[in-house]
Amino acid sequence: MSIHNADKFIKRAVVDEEFRKMCYSFKTKENLIKEMDFTPEEFDNVLNSLLFKCMTYDQADVLRQIQIWYSLFPHESRKGSAHKVV
Repeated sequence: MSIHNADKFIKRAVVDEEFRKMCYSFKTKENLIKEMDFTPEEFDNVLNSLLFKCMTYDQADVLRQIQIWYSLFPHESRKGSAHKVV
């Protein structure tokens, strides 16, 4: 796993719409981070570092949008963990 990979992922997601669309081919967040070769903690660390370096609210807003986009990827469902609706 690599902080460098998380950094490349975030920076590319900011500027490359086609890359973001390609990421949708991974049906779960776990598949995405496995393929991109970083951990959720590395993503958070890089994002926080990049936010700290922002010089404008607009720069920070773009990163927050990437954070929200990333957070919307569904988690892998675990067998037996689904709640049954009655």
